[in-house]
Amino acid sequence: MQQVVTQVLSLANQAVKESHRDRLESYIRTYCRAIPPEVLSEVEPHKLLAFVMDRFAFLEEDFGRTVKIEIRDAESTLMVDETPSTVIETRLPDCGFIIRTIKSFLRQMNLHLNFVLHPIHGVIHDHGQITGIDQNRGTKYSQVYLQVSQIPADKREALRKDLEQRLELTLLVNRDRWDMMAKFNEARTYTCIVSDRDPASPSPRESQSIPRDVIERAKSNTPRTQHEVEADEAVQLIDWLKDDNFILLGYAWFPASKSGNGHSKPEKGLGLFAAPDRRHLEEVIGEIVASRRTREEVYSYYRTDFITTVRSVAQVRYFGIAERSQDGSLLGEHVFIGQMSTKALKLANRRVPVVGKRIKDVMAKAEDQPGSYAYTKSVAILDSIPVEDLFYWSIDEIRQVANEFRLAESRDHAKVFVWRRPNGRRLTVVCIVPRMHFSEALKEELSQDIRKFLGVPALREYRQETDEESPIRLHFTVGKYRPKVTDADLETLSDRLELLLESWDDQLRRLVFKNYRNPTKSSSQTARYLQTTATAQEIWSRSGARFPESYKGMLPPDIALLDIRQIEKLDENDNLSAALVVIGEGERRHTSLRIVSRKELLLNDVVPVLHRMALRTTSRLAERLIGNGPDVYITGFEVTGADGRKIEADTSLARLGSIVQRVLAGHLADDKLLGLGYLAGLDWKQIDLLITYRNYFVQVFQGLGVQSVDDTLLKHPAFAALLVEYFETKFSIERKDTTTERTDKLLPPLARKYEEGLERVTVIQEDLILRYFIDLLEATRRTNYYRPGRGDTISIKIESALVEHMPRPCPVFEIYVHAPGVEGIHLRGGMVARGGLRHSDRPDDFRTEVLGLQRTQALKNVIIVPQGAKGGFVTRKHSPTREEARAQYQVFIAALLDITDNYVGSKVVPPPGVLRYDDDDPYLVVAADKGTAHLSDTANGISQQYKFWLDDAFASGGCAGYDHKVMGITSRGGWVNVERHFREMGIDIRKVSIKVAGVGDM
Repeated sequence: MQQVVTQVLSLANQAVKESHRDRLESYIRTYCRAIPPEVLSEVEPHKLLAFVMDRFAFLEEDFGRTVKIEIRDAESTLMVDETPSTVIETRLPDCGFIIRTIKSFLRQMNLHLNFVLHPIHGVIHDHGQITGIDQNRGTKYSQVYLQVSQIPADKREALRKDLEQRLELTLLVNRDRWDMMAKFNEARTYTCIVSDRDPASPSPRESQSIPRDVIERAKSNTPRTQHEVEADEAVQLIDWLKDDNFILLGYAWFPASKSGNGHSKPEKGLGLFAAPDRRHLEEVIGEIVASRRTREEVYSYYRTDFITTVRSVAQVRYFGIAERSQDGSLLGEHVFIGQMSTKALKLANRRVPVVGKRIKDVMAKAEDQPGSYAYTKSVAILDSIPVEDLFYWSIDEIRQVANEFRLAESRDHAKVFVWRRPNGRRLTVVCIVPRMHFSEALKEELSQDIRKFLGVPALREYRQETDEESPIRLHFTVGKYRPKVTDADLETLSDRLELLLESWDDQLRRLVFKNYRNPTKSSSQTARYLQTTATAQEIWSRSGARFPESYKGMLPPDIALLDIRQIEKLDENDNLSAALVVIGEGERRHTSLRIVSRKELLLNDVVPVLHRMALRTTSRLAERLIGNGPDVYITGFEVTGADGRKIEADTSLARLGSIVQRVLAGHLADDKLLGLGYLAGLDWKQIDLLITYRNYFVQVFQGLGVQSVDDTLLKHPAFAALLVEYFETKFSIERKDTTTERTDKLLPPLARKYEEGLERVTVIQEDLILRYFIDLLEATRRTNYYRPGRGDTISIKIESALVEHMPRPCPVFEIYVHAPGVEGIHLRGGMVARGGLRHSDRPDDFRTEVLGLQRTQALKNVIIVPQGAKGGFVTRKHSPTREEARAQYQVFIAALLDITDNYVGSKVVPPPGVLRYDDDDPYLVVAADKGTAHLSDTANGISQQYKFWLDDAFASGGCAGYDHKVMGITSRGGWVNVERHFREMGIDIRKVSIKVAGVGDM
């Protein structure tokens, strides 16, 4: 870092006059110390110099202004961020709370802070001009540079003025800080004297204020009055507040009113009470002072309705000390306003002076045994009640509130409490909300209802909770409210709020906001489905109000939440989403298949799939959701296993739900082997794996059909599960075992277990099928099953000679490819072999077709490359278009390359995620054949995507070779040449029969 600074200083010396170098050098050193080292090390010296010079210019310009602020587009910046942003830069005399005030401003204006620098400079200046920068001798100035989210140009000036006002108030509060602290000490001295404590040298005015009866009682040791006890509490509270628990923001002396209405003008204003625009503050505080004039309290502590913007945007606390003359008449009130410090806010109520004693007195009168659950719960509740309330409640009132809160929380029911303050001017509403029903939207709805009922524009609201399991308490405090509100009115308000808490829609709203705001705390069943990037408000706006009354009458809100999750999964590509969930309790408890779709589903769309999955459906409910956005159809089926067993385990629900989802969405074949999901406990990937091997099986063993293999596996699901276990043990990349360890130690026990199980299979054909199946897995050398990004395609490489019952002669290797849209085979006669790939029209025996071509090629090329290769593929769709065929050809080629080694330089590199049970095998070359003559460039494009070492030599032909189609190097081209040959001899073979004799095997 020092090297960077040295380079910047060197550049600066070349760029500025000698007379300016000293102050600029000091400035650069100070500013660079404020830049994070990781940023400093990345920026180029000349860019850093330009940035710091801009900051120095900002410091110098218009130095006569106390607070200088600019809001502008980001220009020279240290952060490499292409996101549009705005710079806010400030300069003012250094003081406390600058950064906190600015950050609270940004939060209130919804501006995201990307980057902040905050150097503090020692500035020497004369008549508004900077003459030097010296950290030891100069006046400290704070310079803050912030990069925030973009601010529209037409909003900047208003924001600048707002922030300027906040920082000016911050300076004002800091300017008067020690004077306000002196007033705190003065008030403490007075209360010490009144409480009969030993005062610390009272001022003359304080001495004159001591009531005569206090002095006389001090001499006679007469028991202390309530007035003296309160004064002693005030001393304790002042000492606690002074101990870094209270941030003083303002002080004023409110003399006793001479008009008799309790109102008076404040005097000796400090901090916020000295602000130019303080009228609203004086009105709010004046109301509190006037309300206290009728009472004899020595002190009071309130949370007011006045919002300060200094340090943080928050309501200020009011702490007042009433001062009286010797004859007991009121002289006035010391009023201190401020904020609780972070330290104080973390403190339990029982640790606060005065309040702590009241809590102790309450618990002393309680019948609960100390240390018991009830006792601990009561203390926790009292600790969480807003501390301001506990200052003016009586011991009996505090105990009553604690008992009612504890009872409501123990039942976990919604409950509303309403009470007035002693003077009747303020009112508190507490809503106890079960945690699973809470949401910010609900809190706002409650707030709106209270404001409307009481006729107030605003109220104070905050949230309290005893612990992580207990219900949430929402406290709403109202200042002035509409006149003539009776106790009966308040009961009506309470009933209205409780009704609001219990409605179906609001329960659903609470669930949406709770689970999408913090899904990690939801139940295991719910959490599976709550995965989205949308905000809770966006989700609620789209789906919350769309459920018809018929739906609400049948299903609870938590099922609607899961249906909403399914709706959120729908998009242009996926028009259907499905999940299995458990609904109801007791005898009505059942498993429901929930399907949401853009189109209405018929029974025939779903029921056959469920039957193939070995499931049974007993009822169906369907609803159409209209309103915000496209129509959505929700279809529910009550399902059990085909054997009547209920499906309730979370793992089973998730596994079977995903199978239904993929089949209905077209990503998984609607196959009879789907039943293995229920019967063998397989997931959709494992089922797709067995479908792959099943399809390859029937291509190899032509005498055994699909139905026979399916029936065998479904009849013996334990073998199906064991086959999957064998495959996963052999090829899973999550295991750390080597291929040798797997071959020698892990796979033999599984093979023996499989063999032992076969002894119990009594049908010969089933025994053969199961033996042939395990043969295929044992002969598998590679697979892309675990390759990252393989999608829905599976390719397996078989060493053919290891398949004991495979018809001979057989290839050396063959790769079988299985995908939703294509199926194919590639056969090789040796390690180095080349041959064409054809688009076959024989889906039932394309391997037989390709094998015949491969054998023929070996004979045809006996002199050149006798070890030939051939491949072929069929599309699932009958008669695909040219582009559809091209797309499936691309899938086929990619699947071949998925499990083929590559050369990087001279080194053979295996494909990622592929375990190899054979030697290096980087040679794979393809050529054109029937239906693929125009696809050489397509194949080479895939080769280049894979960075395959053969590049565009992977497939012969195309733009980099001979185009078979264009040049006529095809079977059809050969036949045209034959026609021409005879035509030149005067024979039209289309009309004249000919006989041809030849030698060779074609």
